[in-house]
Amino acid sequence: MLSAVLKYQSPTVTASPLPSTVGLELSAPKYSPSIASFAASAAVALVAAADALLDALVAEVAALDSDVEALLSAVSASALADSAAV
Repeated sequence: MLSAVLKYQSPTVTASPLPSTVGLELSAPKYSPSIASFAASAAVALVAAADALLDALVAEVAALDSDVEALLSAVSASALADSAAV
């Protein structure tokens, strides 16, 4: 009777199974941020900010130039009016 009970033997496990690494590269993130990439992004942002600041400075100089021309024109017109009145 004991031999009938022991007919079925469970499989023996020699070691714990390791997880499969097939396709691991496909499931890895495509982009992994790093200090270098953050530094590069910061450098690009800094250059863009400096470029915007330079554009603003050029616009301010152009506006000042226009104001100076308007002032010189007004002074010239005033001088002509004064000389015509004499």
